[in-house]
Amino acid sequence: MSVFPSQICFYGCGNMGGAMLRGWLAAGVAPDTFHIVDPVAENLPTGVALSRSAQDVGRQFDIVVLGIKPQLLPSLAPDIAALLAPGALVISILAGTTSHTLGNAFPDAQIVRLMPNLAAAIGKSPLALFAPDVTEHADIAHWLAPLGSVIWIEDEGQMDAVTALAGSGPAFVYRFIDALTKGGAAAGLPRDIAAQLALSMTEGAAILAASSPQTPDALAARVTSPGGTTAAGLAVLDAEAALEALKHKPVPHGPDGPHYPGTCRTHPFEGSAPFSWRLDMAKACALAGSLTWTDLAAGQQYADPMAFGDVVLWRKDAPASYHLAATLDDAASGITHVVRGKDLFAYTAVHRLLQHLLDLPEPVYWHHPLLLDSNGEKLAKSKSSPALSVRRWAGENGPELIDNLRQGTLMLGISLSDA
Repeated sequence: MSVFPSQICFYGCGNMGGAMLRGWLAAGVAPDTFHIVDPVAENLPTGVALSRSAQDVGRQFDIVVLGIKPQLLPSLAPDIAALLAPGALVISILAGTTSHTLGNAFPDAQIVRLMPNLAAAIGKSPLALFAPDVTEHADIAHWLAPLGSVIWIEDEGQMDAVTALAGSGPAFVYRFIDALTKGGAAAGLPRDIAAQLALSMTEGAAILAASSPQTPDALAARVTSPGGTTAAGLAVLDAEAALEALKHKPVPHGPDGPHYPGTCRTHPFEGSAPFSWRLDMAKACALAGSLTWTDLAAGQQYADPMAFGDVVLWRKDAPASYHLAATLDDAASGITHVVRGKDLFAYTAVHRLLQHLLDLPEPVYWHHPLLLDSNGEKLAKSKSSPALSVRRWAGENGPELIDNLRQGTLMLGISLSDA
């Protein structure tokens, strides 16, 4: 059986990285096995090494776990690369960041994509892995076993669904537990008793579902007496097929916004005519190779079009999609500088791909900080209220709005009055 690695570096150790660290320590791995590189990490277990930057480390590692926010990878990749020993294993827990992008950032490394959840801290996380060019599957599975159940994924395109199910799924369960607790309290139970009952019931039901040869649907039927209170409750839960609607809702496939769901790829429209025409992203990205764009705020950025998901080029009910229309319009209009929000990184990556495939000029980009309303929602011209344009015309030009506009216009070489 494989020996556990003598040294593992975490570059970034937030909630998910911290859960993995605690799971390994709880399983008896020595604290001095781990070296954390994180500018803000606090309250790390005794014996775990901590550096505030890659420059402070002074050595390289055979295994590095990436636990940063996905949108930070382009700017931090050079620092991370300096920590990698030749042929190092890079284990990425960055949601939506493909092996293609990781390979471009670290061309000499072996790439493994991993999707755990917070239950790694107690050794109960599903651990979905995709590693197309790594042969040491047994070793990796052995190292990760203390954190939960190892599941190898053969098709990287399925990692988005894994993220939605295993990564986001616990939030749905926690919200349901909270609803059961509130329901018990509303029925007259003391809040602490309702919470204890809800948690104990959920734990028992999950353990039984995991160990029983019967399906969850069959187990639900065993609890449900015809015409009884459980059946009445399930009828409310099933009203208007709410759970089915949740199953088919589009799920965001990455940090930058919603993508087209895979279930729409062959959706019929008016007889046999196709509903829309989509770009074969795997072939397009392979043809284009490594792509970058120049961002005036952040420098050179790696483009990861695969992180966007399905890209529609043409719809039956419209002459062109947003991506194709915007790319062609920018080129036809001679646009040299594009200003957009940081939440549109994935859109820019798609546009760079189309520019390359169509041999169009590449604009310079500036992705500005987002402007948010009092509810934390993005202000946008596409919203009727509270729209950014409406607020600007109404004279609500607060300091944050002015500062962002001034920074953007100055970086483009024009004055605020010209904007």
